[in-house]
Amino acid sequence: MIQSLSFFKQETAEISTDSYHEFFWKSKSSRANFLIIYLLLILSTAVIYKYNIEEHLGFSSFMPIILGAFTIHSLLPKSYRLAFFFFASLYGIVYVFGGLHGGLLICVAFVMIGACHLPISLILRKIIVILLGLGLAYSQYQIVSTGFLATIPFSSKLISLLGVMFMFRVIIYLYELKYQKQGSSIWQILSYFFMLPNICFPIFPIIDFKTFKATYYNQPDTEIYSKGIESIIIGIIQLLCYRALYYLVPQINNVQGLSMLVYYIGVSYLLLIRLNGMLNLAVGILRLFGFNLPDIFNYMFLAHGFDDYWRRINIYWKDFMVKIFYYPIYFKFRKKSVLLALSIGTIFTFFFNWLLHSYQWFWILGKFSIRGTEILFWSILALLVLLSVIQQNLNKGKISKVEIDQNTWSFSLIKSFKILSTFCVVALVYSIYTSTTISDWLNLISRSQATTLKEIGEVISAISIIGLTGALLLKLTAEDKFLWIEDIFTKRRNIRLIQFSLLLILLVTTTSFVKNSLNKYQSSLLSMYISHKPNKTDSQLQSKGYYEEILLSDNFSSPLWQRESQKPATWKNLSSTGVVIKTGLYQGLKPYVDINFKNARLTTNQYGLRDKEYSLKRHENTVRIAIIGGSLEMGTGVENEEIFENLVEEKLNNDFGSDAQQFEIINFAISGLSSIRNTEKLHRDVLKFEPQYVIVNIHNEEIFHFQKTLRLIKNIQEDSIQIENLRMISPWFIEFEHFLQKESIAYNPDQPDEVKISHGKKIMEWTFRHMKHTCDSNNCEFILAIVPGIQRKSENYPIIDDIIKSTATKTFDLRNAYQGYSPDELSITSWDNHPNPLGHKLIAKQYYIELVRHLNIKHN
Repeated sequence: MIQSLSFFKQETAEISTDSYHEFFWKSKSSRANFLIIYLLLILSTAVIYKYNIEEHLGFSSFMPIILGAFTIHSLLPKSYRLAFFFFASLYGIVYVFGGLHGGLLICVAFVMIGACHLPISLILRKIIVILLGLGLAYSQYQIVSTGFLATIPFSSKLISLLGVMFMFRVIIYLYELKYQKQGSSIWQILSYFFMLPNICFPIFPIIDFKTFKATYYNQPDTEIYSKGIESIIIGIIQLLCYRALYYLVPQINNVQGLSMLVYYIGVSYLLLIRLNGMLNLAVGILRLFGFNLPDIFNYMFLAHGFDDYWRRINIYWKDFMVKIFYYPIYFKFRKKSVLLALSIGTIFTFFFNWLLHSYQWFWILGKFSIRGTEILFWSILALLVLLSVIQQNLNKGKISKVEIDQNTWSFSLIKSFKILSTFCVVALVYSIYTSTTISDWLNLISRSQATTLKEIGEVISAISIIGLTGALLLKLTAEDKFLWIEDIFTKRRNIRLIQFSLLLILLVTTTSFVKNSLNKYQSSLLSMYISHKPNKTDSQLQSKGYYEEILLSDNFSSPLWQRESQKPATWKNLSSTGVVIKTGLYQGLKPYVDINFKNARLTTNQYGLRDKEYSLKRHENTVRIAIIGGSLEMGTGVENEEIFENLVEEKLNNDFGSDAQQFEIINFAISGLSSIRNTEKLHRDVLKFEPQYVIVNIHNEEIFHFQKTLRLIKNIQEDSIQIENLRMISPWFIEFEHFLQKESIAYNPDQPDEVKISHGKKIMEWTFRHMKHTCDSNNCEFILAIVPGIQRKSENYPIIDDIIKSTATKTFDLRNAYQGYSPDELSITSWDNHPNPLGHKLIAKQYYIELVRHLNIKHN
């Protein structure tokens, strides 16, 4: 037994065996320190779980496993810990991916590691590793494109994790194999590639293999664990600060004038704190397992120059780029000219910087992220850093009087405004990177055209106040005025008290006691913050999916992107399935469709309706109701028989049906409809079925759903043949055109929200009045139904209530249908907020009550 266990011991002599471990158990102070760290870790795990920290990456549910692994790991003799860390990482992979896929991932990883150690030349090994990488890349492309690999369904997450494990680590490892003087143990190698926190983070620190080995338990256990828990708490704080900033980012359509533009760009740039938080969490967890890695960030927002910014941001990445690319190029050209070496080294380093960022996104997304804005961003940043490096080189050895005496107002003012100017320039350049296209960025900048002299004064005043405040703080720091604060944070007892207090306050904030002590609005804000619901911009994008099936851009800073990035390749928009008919303003489904759509069977009848077969002519003993709506009413993600209208029809016939009275509810809903297209649907499809009641379903975000249709109208009007055909087929549209012209309403995606709301309100009022008049003329009753979305946003309901009041329309109010249920309980998936079968049952229940009450249905 002892001999078999010895296999799991570390094989390297450079790391001490059990001296620290013995000290840990013999020293009272060490035991007490460990207990405090352990309690802090428990509290941190609870905060991560309660606040759903990075829940869409699976981190909040995975953190208890890390806590359990740390508990066992810390009790083991040091000589067994590295092996345990490796096996804990394997368990994590199997836990996340299951036995079959997890085992496959582990096997492929072993093949990759084995290829690095084949008994052949290093060049041949590199070629084999590259070929294996190309094979994985092709697999990732196939899986993302089709959802299958060789007819077998696969999750792209599996290949993504392999990519994250090997895309940079194998480059560093092969580099070390070439230059290392001392061999590495099997457990060091395996632990380097299989890192436990890696499983949850698609963006992971680029850890140097040499540093990874050298820092393993290079200090006493509790010292390293203490640094680890501090990194984790800092990461939690940064991610919670990111949430606050995320909700403070204004909608781009509301950005008008210089002051709003500066605010928007500044807050958007500060969202990078999320990356800081995630990487600090990863490094902190690795420290808990003995890897005493250096800090990964150095106050990047306080850089006082572009070269200084490059040194401070993501130090691991910078060291990797310098080691692999910059130094080889620099030393090759240094003999010719130092300035030439600096220039070529910097330019090529930033070229590879851009290339490797795109390479990284490929493994995460399954496609290369090649945008003009990315290339422009890295080019400008490279130029700024190069100019700073050249200036620094030219001024080498020259020290100004201001720099010599740092205890002066001149030094403080200059440094403060250097920091502020660096922040402003980098934020402006970063706004290019976050823009989808260069024209989008130019459009953003053009929003400052409405600037007034007052706004210019406000911006100058704000910058001056910030700069002077910074200078004051630097001056007071130079004069040691903040030593008392430093004393507080250098005493471990004080730090521990602050950490415990902070974590406990965060946990208390999540309790029902705190929520109940707040008013409804405050409680709603707190719940939104704790659960990290999408902000207004992302909510609108997501809710537009009910009507317009909008594809989102790859914006990693957005929680909505996290949800969307989880979607398998088979999770397509309805328009991409080939079953949608679009002619002019009309949109419908093809007849006799039978497909799998979002994990549910979707079939249509002979008229292209997602419903059973109905005759065009209504029978005399039949109460016929027509339902018009979008993707929710169509039943996205649920089976045909689970859609609420089918449930209501069945219950009405069971409760009130007889030979003398039957009920038919015909579903005319389809993804992509808005109030304008609903009008076309009424004229083209609904009326020919002779309904007695026409119910149009509307949602909270309905007020915004006209821009896409206006763009379509604009395109049709530019084609004389198309517009004449539309006017001939749909005579009502001529009247609508006159209305748009009279109200000066036209397609303009850059309008501020208040203008969009005003136009949306007018369009809805016109269409509802028109549909009501049309129904009256055809002997049927027009009804509106307010159907809530899963997220139950309510900010636009007062406007909708005003519209209903002004049009005097009978209404079914279903806003409380989901009372008592959370969005997670009602969504078809974590990345798609359409209601699941339970959600449809709850809607059906309210619909049934409203129909019985308002339509005066009685037993026969």
